[in-house]
Amino acid sequence: KLGNRGLAITDHECLSNHVEAINIVNDLKKANQIANDFKLILGNEIYLLDKHEMRELQKNKEKIVFYHCLLLAKDKIGHEQLRELSSRAWRDNYLSYRGMNRVPTFYSDIEEVIEDNKGHLIMSTACIGSLLGNLSTQLMTTEDETEQLNIKGQMADFIEWGLDWFGEDFYLEMQPNTSDEQKFYNNLLIKISNSYNIPLIITTDVHFIDEETREAHKAFLTSDDNSTNREVDYFYETTRFFKT
Repeated sequence: KLGNRGLAITDHECLSNHVEAINIVNDLKKANQIANDFKLILGNEIYLLDKHEMRELQKNKEKIVFYHCLLLAKDKIGHEQLRELSSRAWRDNYLSYRGMNRVPTFYSDIEEVIEDNKGHLIMSTACIGSLLGNLSTQLMTTEDETEQLNIKGQMADFIEWGLDWFGEDFYLEMQPNTSDEQKFYNNLLIKISNSYNIPLIITTDVHFIDEETREAHKAFLTSDDNSTNREVDYFYETTRFFKT
């Protein structure tokens, strides 16, 4: 109804909605409610970490940040790789961290799964909750030149890893938002895109359908009503579907 010609379904470390999504799209096409060329992209929003760094943080009881990253299947082989990576995350990497269940995917998992069969997965840098997004916020908030150089070095390492393993299927993801952090990040992504010749994509990281359902989404996120709840309006303001 909004005129979109496709969407990607990318739940957090979860592929179980893919079958239902495929069936819904097929039913809507048969009923002529959506166009036959409507594109459903099957993906996963993983938590991407370095295994050794995480183990070291665990040992020292330091804070672990579970960085967001998007993987999208280009074909059947790509979806097989998604399933293998998700299985590894749940089977081998599952842990409880500060009262939350976490299922990270390690860089080494991706390297082992796609090593001999690249070209079937798309990788996107995802939202500001990604490694690049976190580093961008750090860059924005420090005036220490040495620290700035260190942050830029970490960014370069990540970008070069993405290009090595995904090549032309590696994308920088921008999102519309009114926050200063997102604006700074978007401008930084444009500079990175120009420097490395990496394509930019724009997504809205949909968490609710439209403005009418925004309050329900807010109520869900704050339903436990404790002091750890963040200010959700500011962070999720534009995470909805937009008209084309």
